[in-house]
Amino acid sequence: MIKHIVFWRMYPEANGNDMQTNIKIAAERLDEVAKQFPKLRKLTHHTCIFSGAHYWDYVEEMEFDDLESLKEWGAFPPHLALREFVTSVRKERAAVDYEY
Repeated sequence: MIKHIVFWRMYPEANGNDMQTNIKIAAERLDEVAKQFPKLRKLTHHTCIFSGAHYWDYVEEMEFDDLESLKEWGAFPPHLALREFVTSVRKERAAVDYEY
Protein backbone atom coordinates (compact mmCIF):
# COMPACT_ATOMS: atom_id res chain seq x y z
CA MET A 1 0.00 0.00 0.00
CA ILE A 2 1.07 3.57 -0.72
CA LYS A 3 0.16 6.55 1.46
CA HIS A 4 0.12 9.96 -0.25
CA ILE A 5 -0.12 12.95 2.10
CA VAL A 6 -0.28 16.52 0.80
CA PHE A 7 -0.10 19.71 2.89
CA TRP A 8 -1.17 23.14 1.66
CA ARG A 9 -0.58 26.67 2.90
CA MET A 10 -3.36 28.75 1.46
CA TYR A 11 -3.55 32.38 0.41
CA PRO A 12 -5.73 34.37 2.84
CA GLU A 13 -7.77 35.43 -0.21
CA ALA A 14 -7.74 34.18 -3.79
CA ASN A 15 -10.17 34.07 -6.71
CA GLY A 16 -12.49 36.43 -4.83
CA ASN A 17 -12.87 34.05 -1.85
CA ASP A 18 -11.46 33.83 1.63
CA MET A 19 -9.24 30.91 2.60
CA GLN A 20 -11.98 28.85 4.25
CA THR A 21 -14.22 29.13 1.19
CA ASN A 22 -11.38 28.04 -1.10
CA ILE A 23 -10.60 25.08 1.16
CA LYS A 24 -14.27 24.07 1.05
CA ILE A 25 -14.36 24.35 -2.76
CA ALA A 26 -11.14 22.35 -3.12
CA ALA A 27 -12.36 19.65 -0.73
CA GLU A 28 -15.71 19.29 -2.50
CA ARG A 29 -14.00 19.08 -5.88
CA LEU A 30 -11.49 16.56 -4.52
CA ASP A 31 -14.30 14.36 -3.27
CA GLU A 32 -15.95 14.44 -6.69
CA VAL A 33 -12.73 13.63 -8.56
CA ALA A 34 -11.93 10.83 -6.10
CA LYS A 35 -15.27 9.15 -6.91
CA GLN A 36 -14.15 8.94 -10.54
CA PHE A 37 -10.85 7.18 -9.78
CA PRO A 38 -11.46 3.56 -8.70
CA LYS A 39 -7.81 2.92 -7.78
CA LEU A 40 -8.00 5.38 -4.88
CA ARG A 41 -8.63 3.19 -1.84
CA LYS A 42 -9.12 5.84 0.84
CA LEU A 43 -9.32 9.62 1.07
CA THR A 44 -9.46 11.87 4.09
CA HIS A 45 -8.83 15.59 4.29
CA HIS A 46 -8.84 18.12 7.09
CA THR A 47 -8.48 21.81 7.85
CA CYS A 48 -5.98 22.73 10.57
CA ILE A 49 -7.46 24.18 13.76
CA PHE A 50 -4.39 26.35 14.39
CA SER A 51 -2.61 28.97 12.33
CA GLY A 52 0.95 30.17 12.31
CA ALA A 53 4.28 29.79 10.56
CA HIS A 54 4.75 26.14 11.46
CA TYR A 55 1.21 24.98 10.64
CA TRP A 56 -0.24 23.93 7.30
CA ASP A 57 -3.81 25.07 6.55
CA TYR A 58 -5.09 21.90 4.92
CA VAL A 59 -4.03 18.28 4.55
CA GLU A 60 -5.24 15.42 2.39
CA GLU A 61 -4.36 11.76 2.88
CA MET A 62 -4.83 9.13 0.20
CA GLU A 63 -4.16 5.42 0.00
CA PHE A 64 -3.38 3.45 -3.15
CA ASP A 65 -2.61 -0.22 -3.68
CA ASP A 66 0.67 0.48 -5.44
CA LEU A 67 2.98 3.14 -6.80
CA GLU A 68 1.59 2.74 -10.33
CA SER A 69 -1.89 3.73 -9.09
CA LEU A 70 -0.45 6.86 -7.46
CA LYS A 71 1.31 7.76 -10.71
CA GLU A 72 -1.96 7.26 -12.62
CA TRP A 73 -3.70 9.56 -10.13
CA GLY A 74 -1.10 12.23 -10.87
CA ALA A 75 -1.93 12.07 -14.60
CA PHE A 76 -5.70 11.59 -14.24
CA PRO A 77 -7.35 14.41 -16.31
CA PRO A 78 -9.99 15.39 -13.70
CA HIS A 79 -7.21 15.55 -11.10
CA LEU A 80 -5.15 17.76 -13.40
CA ALA A 81 -8.13 20.13 -13.74
CA LEU A 82 -8.50 20.23 -9.96
CA ARG A 83 -4.78 20.94 -9.62
CA GLU A 84 -5.23 24.09 -11.73
CA PHE A 85 -7.76 25.46 -9.23
CA VAL A 86 -5.70 24.44 -6.21
CA THR A 87 -2.57 26.07 -7.62
CA SER A 88 -4.46 29.36 -7.80
CA VAL A 89 -5.50 29.30 -4.12
CA ARG A 90 -2.49 27.81 -2.33
CA LYS A 91 0.87 29.42 -1.82
CA GLU A 92 2.85 26.35 -0.72
CA ARG A 93 2.59 22.60 -1.07
CA ALA A 94 4.47 19.75 0.56
CA ALA A 95 3.96 16.04 0.09
CA VAL A 96 5.02 12.77 1.68
CA ASP A 97 4.65 9.43 -0.09
CA TYR A 98 5.56 6.14 1.55
CA GLU A 99 4.96 2.44 1.32
CA TYR A 100 3.52 0.50 4.25
